[in-house]
Amino acid sequence: MFARSIFTFLVLVLFQGVLVAQATNKPRVNPEKERWETGLKKATEQTQADPNSVPAWMNMALARDRLGQYKESEAAFTKALGLQPTLHEAMDRRGSARFFQGDIAGSIQDFDRYLLAKPNEKPGHWRRGIALYYAGDFGEGARQFEGYQTVDSNDVENAVWHFLCLAAKDGIPNARKKILPIGKDRRVPLMEVYSLFKDEAKEEDVIKAIESVQAGPQRELAAFYAHLYLALWREINRDKPGTLKHLKDATGPYRQFEYMGEVARVHREWIEAGKWPKLPAVK
Repeated sequence: MFARSIFTFLVLVLFQGVLVAQATNKPRVNPEKERWETGLKKATEQTQADPNSVPAWMNMALARDRLGQYKESEAAFTKALGLQPTLHEAMDRRGSARFFQGDIAGSIQDFDRYLLAKPNEKPGHWRRGIALYYAGDFGEGARQFEGYQTVDSNDVENAVWHFLCLAAKDGIPNARKKILPIGKDRRVPLMEVYSLFKDEAKEEDVIKAIESVQAGPQRELAAFYAHLYLALWREINRDKPGTLKHLKDATGPYRQFEYMGEVARVHREWIEAGKWPKLPAVK
């Protein structure tokens, strides 16, 4: 989804410890940190030279976003909107900055305001669907992901989040009957993830698929996808310890610094703060 976003949303032992690094390892460091620190310094100079420059405040907001400084990023987007209220991109991106801080309601509010101005963008706005899942609005979340299917029918992530919404709303068997059809998602191990949710594969198959990826950044990305979606699989089966274990791997040794990496972090922090999803009993 998630592969096509405005943020360029990117990137074995035995089953429980097949991946080389363990959650006890130090989390990955953002490989682009230095680049964005340079960008932040330049943007700071720009805003000081011209406090009314909308591009300067947008540069500031984007740099802080990429550095994980979401409170400051939100403030910079708000400043840009104050100078140019019709800057709809700032509203949309502020919604993401709010989501990354755990402000789910504020995030949805910004996304909805953006889509009022840009209704043609609604089908592709999968970020809104994810926020709706966390808000517990599973029916509207499912409809959002159904809309995205018209944009990209080869995205396993979209099918999984749609499944999660339906499973929470109507139970796993009903969600499985309505799982969105997927052509071919080339990202390892997402086709195995899809088969898992269809009840045509096991968790071990998701992990084993990573062996086909050459060691390096692409294998780390594959491991991230595996642990994130195994966490969500455990979640719909109401296995809180299993969910948290996989999230610790997804946000630790295999952490990614794009949108879905931050979704994993928000989810982990959400659970650790005692906000385990208020999902209905398994049907």
